[in-house]
Amino acid sequence: EVVGLYARAYLAAGLTEDAVRLLATYRASADLAPLEDADFCVMQSHALLAVGDAPAALAAARRARGMYRKQDRRWFERRARLAIVAAREAIGDRRGLARQAKVVASELDAEAADEAPAALTVAGRLATGEERLRLWRKAASYRGQPNGHTRASAYLAGALEREESGDRSGVLRACAAGLDAIDEHRRLLGSSELRALITTHGRELTAVALRHAAHDPRTLLRWSERTRATALAMPPATSDAATIPASLAALRDNGRRLAEARRAGEPFGDLEKERLRLEHAVRTEHHTQSGGDADPQRPAAVEEIVAGVGEGCLVELVDVDGTLHVLVVHD
Repeated sequence: EVVGLYARAYLAAGLTEDAVRLLATYRASADLAPLEDADFCVMQSHALLAVGDAPAALAAARRARGMYRKQDRRWFERRARLAIVAAREAIGDRRGLARQAKVVASELDAEAADEAPAALTVAGRLATGEERLRLWRKAASYRGQPNGHTRASAYLAGALEREESGDRSGVLRACAAGLDAIDEHRRLLGSSELRALITTHGRELTAVALRHAAHDPRTLLRWSERTRATALAMPPATSDAATIPASLAALRDNGRRLAEARRAGEPFGDLEKERLRLEHAVRTEHHTQSGGDADPQRPAAVEEIVAGVGEGCLVELVDVDGTLHVLVVHD
């Protein structure tokens, strides 16, 4: 479990190759029980996909699914199937993939899973016409969930749906809300619960936003700084028990017990309800505290950047869908 926490922290920090090496080394040297081995294969799949090795990610996800089926762990098998869909999409293997993606997304949506909006978003990318928009709208309906990871997925779907409709301002609003959800998730949960958001949802939100911000230099500069703030932000250390609010400590303990129940195949419905309640409480508490506080990680406004340049000159390079844009700021 400690290795898994380290791997997730590496992924969240963008150190994808370190995460891949850590997981590969540990799995090769450790005598893992079948339950643990399946879980590590799923984690390996996510890490390999983040680093760009989709074929290896697909192989790891398929190994995990096979083990979960033998173990009759249906909850976990659905997550492995989602990893298979994501890896096949990255490879470009579309044979029957749209149908498979819709089936997985429908099952996760039926249980209102945290992964449901991500699955619906992938299914929407593989669909066409009105069905694509319907799937993205369904994914976007999760944007009111207390979990920041889930909301980021939902806002990404909303941005894609607005992009399909030609609504540039709607795209940028959805991307801004998605990046805010990522920032909030990292601030609230600290290092041990970091997820690979900036290498997945954050990267996609950034790409969509910059594409629609490139029509205007000032807008592109603002969005370049906004995405840079999310990519480079360091969440505050919250390891000192004396500084952790009781609600956050309870949420972390709930996460540990929920993971143990799922691994053991025990009922976890009550723990899941408790998690949602605690996440809502933590988020409400955070918003109450931050309402009167300045956010030290707030990105600089365009006016502040221009004023800060003074009599000098700032040249910024921004990659938008493979095209390099040069922004020059001077008095």
